[in-house]
Amino acid sequence: MTDFKLQDNGMCFACGEKNGHGLKLKFVFDAASRTASTGFIPGEKYQGYKGVVHGGIIGLVLDETMAQAAIKSGLNAVTAEICLRLKNPAYTGKPLYCRATIKEVSGKLVKVAAVINDGDGRTIATADGKLFIIS
Repeated sequence: MTDFKLQDNGMCFACGEKNGHGLKLKFVFDAASRTASTGFIPGEKYQGYKGVVHGGIIGLVLDETMAQAAIKSGLNAVTAEICLRLKNPAYTGKPLYCRATIKEVSGKLVKVAAVINDGDGRTIATADGKLFIIS
């Protein structure tokens, strides 16, 4: 595979500013701890059951936050594997906070751990991911 650089055209469902249907997540990165974090308030359009955020949206936010930890660390990486654990329901209209930390970089793999908590500090979900460095 030749070197390939991931390009952002603003249409990412998770973080794209131009995507009118997306979450428009904003990220803060702490280089010392290699941690990316974000917060958002999910609206009804992201629910599964009435008033409950769809688990796929929770997984998407964990995935994107892990990817952002790698990208903001200067790694051109894409998700290869996620192990997601949903622990408690998240409710629409209530703030959620996600953070992801790079745990290890070995060869072409980046191992990352992430968690989403609600405004009360209750754990909504956790994830472990492996990202593949593509160049």
